[in-house]
Amino acid sequence: MGLTSKKTHPGSWHNIRQLALFELQRLLLQRRGLLALLTFVLLWLLVLAYPIKSAAELMTDPNIRDLASAIDNKMLSQLFRWPVPELAVYWALSLYLFPMFCIMLAAGQFAADKQRGTLRFLTLHCSRSALFFGRFLGMMLIQLLLLILTVVATIVLAMIREPSLSGVAMTDAIWVTINLFVILLPYTALMSVLSLLATSNRQATIYAVLFFTVSAILLPLLDYALPLLGFLDYLVPGMQTDGLLAVSPKAALSSAPLPIIQCIAYLALGLQVIKRGIYESVTMQCPEQTLRQ
Repeated sequence: MGLTSKKTHPGSWHNIRQLALFELQRLLLQRRGLLALLTFVLLWLLVLAYPIKSAAELMTDPNIRDLASAIDNKMLSQLFRWPVPELAVYWALSLYLFPMFCIMLAAGQFAADKQRGTLRFLTLHCSRSALFFGRFLGMMLIQLLLLILTVVATIVLAMIREPSLSGVAMTDAIWVTINLFVILLPYTALMSVLSLLATSNRQATIYAVLFFTVSAILLPLLDYALPLLGFLDYLVPGMQTDGLLAVSPKAALSSAPLPIIQCIAYLALGLQVIKRGIYESVTMQCPEQTLRQ
């Protein structure tokens, strides 16, 4: 009996994997998920067709390159060193666009279930830790899929312009994908926590906006008034983003420990929230009208 219990333990890696795959299947097999995926693809096609394509054409212009070299700007100089201009522009845009999309996508990890009243039902069929990590892993798999789709589309755009760039484009694309995936880890983990505390997707998104807005206002003031509290900057996902523009994606991996540590910290916090049922007390304090939003 002890052996059976061990094999069917709801917090096992098997359940986490199944929950993550279910999230991915829900995106690919359900109508709502397919519509969201189609919307994302169409938006990125517009980004590829206009900002990325146009900027890449400018970056290949010798006059523009000479002007950029004359400007003493480390970030601009680094972007012009990329052998594939399309990937350089993609890298610069994705560092800001994908975190924003992550906040909107990951806001519904638990808030939607709380809104429908199915979160308690789910915790009866698997452990809370398995549900928490399964949803987080599922969100990361979805975002990895979207990253791969957009990177491949960017490579195709570059090869249409210059077929000889295929080899170096593939190499740079791998580094870009790895870095963006790592950068999205703490954003997704943070949204896991906020989604547990919110009662709807919209409320979780509002919490995220408030978190980043208040951090952007208060942290510089604290750094000025109390320099000893400067370490608080490292609690905010994306604080290293501006610096990544001035380096290549391969060199950017040196900054990977920070988002990984942030991710672990937010996952640990979220695990405590879901294990102690803090989200249940938050839900009970909310009026019934809020739960029906």
